[in-house]
Amino acid sequence: MDARLLGNGLALPHPLLETAAPGYLTDQEWDQSNDDWFEEALAYTAQPCHGARGALTRIKPRPGQAAFDTPHYRLADYLEQHRRGTRYGRNVPMALWEAAFRHARPEDLFAFGRSARTMHDTDHLRFLLKAAQAGDHAAAWEAAETLNNSGQLAEALTMYQLAADNGAFVTARRKAAGLLHQLGRVDDALEEYRAAAAQGHLLSVYTVVDVMLGQGQSAAAAVWIKQLAEQTDLDILDTAIALLTQTGQDTDLTQWLRRLADLGRPGALGRAAGLMLKAGQADEAVAWLTPLANDGYLGAELLVAEILDESGRLDEAATWYQRAAQSGYPSARSALIRLSAGQAVADEAR
Repeated sequence: MDARLLGNGLALPHPLLETAAPGYLTDQEWDQSNDDWFEEALAYTAQPCHGARGALTRIKPRPGQAAFDTPHYRLADYLEQHRRGTRYGRNVPMALWEAAFRHARPEDLFAFGRSARTMHDTDHLRFLLKAAQAGDHAAAWEAAETLNNSGQLAEALTMYQLAADNGAFVTARRKAAGLLHQLGRVDDALEEYRAAAAQGHLLSVYTVVDVMLGQGQSAAAAVWIKQLAEQTDLDILDTAIALLTQTGQDTDLTQWLRRLADLGRPGALGRAAGLMLKAGQADEAVAWLTPLANDGYLGAELLVAEILDESGRLDEAATWYQRAAQSGYPSARSALIRLSAGQAVADEAR
């Protein structure tokens, strides 16, 4: 019951039970036990009681189910309920903590660690570290935070990197980068920030740019963020445009944004249209956007209307505003009201 309360799953390993049980026996009970005491106890607790399954019964895998490498046991349902009201908050023997650390299944170690921290009965960090080494990313994160807070930076770095493995905790990768920076390993930190950015961490994008600009690598920063914008949906187009313009790499900027828009990158459509309008290419912008709008590209109808509106082609703009309004754009309805009011003033003047 205590093992279940502290975090063990339904399946209780034989070695855990055998190692922990002596901690619950008095010296006299232990001295009087025979050599087969544990197997006799398992046989006793497996006996049905009042028509219900025994207190502790061996789990028998069904055909096709993976078998355990050692016998595992399940606590009876009535004892599962009983433990919640009778065992919670009680101190448990150190033998159980040791048994859990040595024999608990990897997926249960994190829960044991959290219980140990809450109950202050043992060193919880060792459970977290062992769970992290077994591939538990959440345990690695918690271990890293504990180590970082206690000033063990090198050990914390290892845990943050484990937590970030396979993209599990992107924030952990940024934390690892910060520690590397703190330890003076700037190039390694930059790689971690880049990895975090590639996994979608927006703040890391700006950190990479700041570091590279501080190192005088503005052209390289522009190339990097351009590639990142092509590979992710991060909202970094304005930063990319500014860097490309600042470093003189903006000769094909409009075409690049148009390619991104064709790929469905958020924000690329409006920025490409804005650059074309700024360059006096309103007709070209309308010609490019019209097929996209007809194909249902999000925002294209409203952009066509706004470009026509700004170019003075108000009748055409009104038609497109009407389409955009029907698609659910509130600003299109406002524009239609404005155009209608302007038309009424013009008619009255005539």
